[in-house]
Amino acid sequence: MFSIHPNSGFVITFANEWSVSVRFGYGNYCDNKDASTYTTPMDEQLDCPNAEIAVINPDGDLVEWDDWGDTVKGWMKPNEVMDVMCQVQVL
Repeated sequence: MFSIHPNSGFVITFANEWSVSVRFGYGNYCDNKDASTYTTPMDEQLDCPNAEIAVINPDGDLVEWDDWGDTVKGWMKPNEVMDVMCQVQVL
């Protein structure tokens, strides 16, 4: 399942009910953190070279992942986001 969060990003939920949140809008730990993207109209594309991600368990709780030391990790490149998604989908 895919869920979209306007001006922020998306969440993907896998068949195992684990999810990965990918956020790259205003206020998230990414290059858009301090930008005025919060007011970007929904019909305009929002781009960023990196994103903040979080892993969410089937109960809806954010979980510490790998060696992050936190429940979110910022400034992740696309290939790093995909690596986490590949790991989460097979839990």
